[in-house]
Amino acid sequence: MIVVYVDEERSIPREMMGRLRLEDIVQATGGRVLCGNSEEFSGLSIDSRSIREGELFVALKGDHFDGHDYISSALTKGTGALVHVSPAELPENKTVILVGNTLAALQGLARYLRSKLAAPVIGVTGTNGKTTTKELISSVFGQRQKVLKTSGNLNNHIGLPLCIGRMDGDEDIMVLEMGSNARGDIRQLCEIALPDFAVVTNVGPAHLEGFGSLEAVRDTDLEVLDYVKTASVNADDSFLLEGIKNYSGRLLTYGIKNSADVFAKDIMLGTRGSGFKLCLPGKRKIAVNLQLSGMFNIYNALAAASTADGLVIGLEDIKNGLESFGGVPMRLEIKEMLGAL
Repeated sequence: MIVVYVDEERSIPREMMGRLRLEDIVQATGGRVLCGNSEEFSGLSIDSRSIREGELFVALKGDHFDGHDYISSALTKGTGALVHVSPAELPENKTVILVGNTLAALQGLARYLRSKLAAPVIGVTGTNGKTTTKELISSVFGQRQKVLKTSGNLNNHIGLPLCIGRMDGDEDIMVLEMGSNARGDIRQLCEIALPDFAVVTNVGPAHLEGFGSLEAVRDTDLEVLDYVKTASVNADDSFLLEGIKNYSGRLLTYGIKNSADVFAKDIMLGTRGSGFKLCLPGKRKIAVNLQLSGMFNIYNALAAASTADGLVIGLEDIKNGLESFGGVPMRLEIKEMLGAL
């Protein structure tokens, strides 16, 4: 069980949990209210097609779209809009907040909300296995605690702040996936999420067009270490380990081949699952039977176990959390067709 000492100045009053207050939005974004009298919103949305009643529409502008073109549509259900271009005609009975840049405002609001949360935040990064590892960690902590996690693989500068915007304020822990395509991406996400604990799964040749070299991929993933006091890393990735020689925080390792704090032995791989003996510091051991196949998922499970053990989660909860997770939909799912796999 994680013991959290709540800073009353940072925490969100219980009566305000699960709601976005206009006062906080203005303070976090530096925005100006153009019209409306709504004092709170039920959530954030960037899609006029799926916005729900009570939500605040954030009018983002991209290379090929401009959310400002869909404000009228969004406000048929939404309660308000965050804009950086004032509408030609202000809507009736809806709140419109003008900011300098809507993307920066979304990120600033997320950072503000996260800063009010007196609970650990885990950042999961690396080339492969981020989403499954994030889900396994969430499953373990979810055995006894309230968890806010990244939806799917929405792990970028838009998806991550939207995830934080969903928080109720009474979460026990937050598990956020952090993706990157270029140098500085992880640092940008950390400036928003302010993580306490990092998981780095591995380093591989992904998105090299944005990085230029494998060293740049590693350096970007390891930007997270500048923000956290504890990190869990893959001991079997020598290239990754080479990059963390100077990390001064608490380092936890997991692996199969090399010496590690958390490791697996007696591994059995099957078509519809896998089993192994989970070994933790202090000669603690327990049998784990995953619903997941493949050696890579053993590594993902070890990353989750290392993280949970580092945050003092009990052995049975680790086992139950790992075993109860059925996999990420549409990812290496085994389908049976006419009796054949």
